[in-house]
Amino acid sequence: MSAILKALQNRKMEVDLKSEVVEFGGAEDILKDSGEALSASNNAIGGISSELSKLMSKVNSELKRSVKAKDNLEDSMQDFTRKAKDLGFNPKDSKGYSDAKKNLEDIYEAIQFLNSVKKSIG
Repeated sequence: MSAILKALQNRKMEVDLKSEVVEFGGAEDILKDSGEALSASNNAIGGISSELSKLMSKVNSELKRSVKAKDNLEDSMQDFTRKAKDLGFNPKDSKGYSDAKKNLEDIYEAIQFLNSVKKSIG
């Protein structure tokens, strides 16, 4: 066998190689669809990112406002409690105090909710 391989190696062959252009219509479609998919995903990500940024700004604003309201209400309740005791009555017997206490519980829940939203987004 090696004699046959040597004879084939020594034999010169001319091969005419031609350059052919083959048009493949599917290639254009895939490039077009790929570009559209990339554009859609970039728009979606950009849009969502923008909306999340707006939401985070709103959450931070409301959180700051809620904490300030909570602090003011706590201060008012402490002042009311002190004055009520000076006058000799139980502040808890006052309807205003009971309403304020309920509102304070609500604001604590709101702050907790806003903090959880902030943590989820941020």
